[in-house]
Amino acid sequence: MYCDRIPIAGGVAIVSRGGRRPACEVVGCRGRADFQCDYPLKGKKAGKTCDRHLCERCRISQGGDRDYCPQHEAMAREKPDAVTD
Repeated sequence: MYCDRIPIAGGVAIVSRGGRRPACEVVGCRGRADFQCDYPLKGKKAGKTCDRHLCERCRISQGGDRDYCPQHEAMAREKPDAVTD
């Protein structure tokens, strides 16, 4: 099982999430995944995001709470007009 710490007034609440925390899905990495890729998908999956599990080391922050996996960050860099919200 894994737990999350959530700050509350006067302290911290610990919430059990059950099961094991997922591992990073980047090839060659098995770090603890605390993030997911937020790259917007197109076609039949339009309106959804990649959701690949990412660790702190592999995630590439896009500002705010948006993170991309290395593959989608490269795609966004090559074709910035292709990424829309």
